[in-house]
Amino acid sequence: MLDRLFGGDRYAAQTHALDAASLRHQAISNNLANVETPHYKRQEVRFEEQLAQALDNKSKFGMGRKGEIGNVRATITRIGDTTSRTDGNNVTMELEAAHLAENEMKYSVLTQSLGGYYSALKGVINGGR
Repeated sequence: MLDRLFGGDRYAAQTHALDAASLRHQAISNNLANVETPHYKRQEVRFEEQLAQALDNKSKFGMGRKGEIGNVRATITRIGDTTSRTDGNNVTMELEAAHLAENEMKYSVLTQSLGGYYSALKGVINGGR
């Protein structure tokens, strides 16, 4: 019974996206904290590409791919192939600030969406009251 409430692809995608946003905040914070550290390479979180791939697989192969979306997890990747500074650091304060603002908006939308889901669930449990 609970699998139907909390085991669907939509719920899994939203909760894992929320986890990804939290992990992304940590990565951006690390980048900002190390903006002056020589040879530091910025970190990025990969999630959306993996989720899009899982959704694409599900649309191609149908319902036989059940649970694949729930297996998508965010990963941190170190970006080492770019550097625009002489000290080898590739963190740009302005870019990280923009990423942080974007991530805060995503996090806010995700929490509102999940909050709405839980409110609707609460309404069902309480019999519409």
